[in-house]
Amino acid sequence: MFDLSDEIVDQLIFSMEDQDNDYSIDMDDGRVINLDASDTDDSIEPDGDESEIQAPMPAWTSRNGFSLMERFTESISDPSLRQELTAALSRGRGVFRAFKDLIDKDRAVTERWYDFKRIAMKRVISEWYDDLREARGLERLGPEPEETCDLVLSDYTVRRYDAGAWRDFTALFDASLSEDLDRFPEPVVEYAYAKLENELLGDDVHAIWIAAAENAAGSVEAVAAAHVIVIGERSFCRLFFLYVASERRRFGLGSTLVDTVIKWCGDEGIAHFLVDLPFLVEGFGSHLERSGFHAFGSRFLKSEG
Repeated sequence: MFDLSDEIVDQLIFSMEDQDNDYSIDMDDGRVINLDASDTDDSIEPDGDESEIQAPMPAWTSRNGFSLMERFTESISDPSLRQELTAALSRGRGVFRAFKDLIDKDRAVTERWYDFKRIAMKRVISEWYDDLREARGLERLGPEPEETCDLVLSDYTVRRYDAGAWRDFTALFDASLSEDLDRFPEPVVEYAYAKLENELLGDDVHAIWIAAAENAAGSVEAVAAAHVIVIGERSFCRLFFLYVASERRRFGLGSTLVDTVIKWCGDEGIAHFLVDLPFLVEGFGSHLERSGFHAFGSRFLKSEG
């Protein structure tokens, strides 16, 4: 079976985006074959063994391409450009051309788009390749290391504040409260957020660390709050608030804030880091476990009627 080289990945991406032709791949040497071509070196005559040596391309449609453009637009931190791209995606006919014309205005944006697209499509290809390997009785290679988030996070700066600056982040606090009120019983949420606010606005101002992720325009789109607690000569750090603006999720901002606060702990010689969020976002616990955390206590809620 062929090895999935960068050259073959590029050929696969080209064939996946070509919606006018059908392609297959030679399972032995990785040669991409245009099934609609005639009298070319790349075309082959079918024979009895064709089904055994060829495989179809990874599934990819114009809808997948449009979804990718939407995700790229969500990743843009520049509000003006994001608004322009959103408008282009809403126009109906000519949407792909309108999108391309916009990103082509800035070379840096163009390069970022092609990097973003290649990484996302390579992830699809890697999954497809693993399926082919598994069908042949070979071991799956597993997913590629995450790269997309690095492209997005390069647009952000994480700044450190103490509790005296918390009033600057109340809009995100209120947005978090509103979302949790939609998910959980009101008295439970109100009680938890009252405790959060009391901790943030207490007397121990300098023991509160706030990590804020600012985009290129200076807007804060994610914030975390942690409390350094000293017990005698020992101490630990407790992360008790974390919120990422809804449209900026899936790009690793929350994980980046957690990692940043952990680094601050290391710089201060604090060995223990506790994540103690009253309403943990679904899926974030799995990320923490993959990052070396282990479960510490539990909460259960039952509502009647």
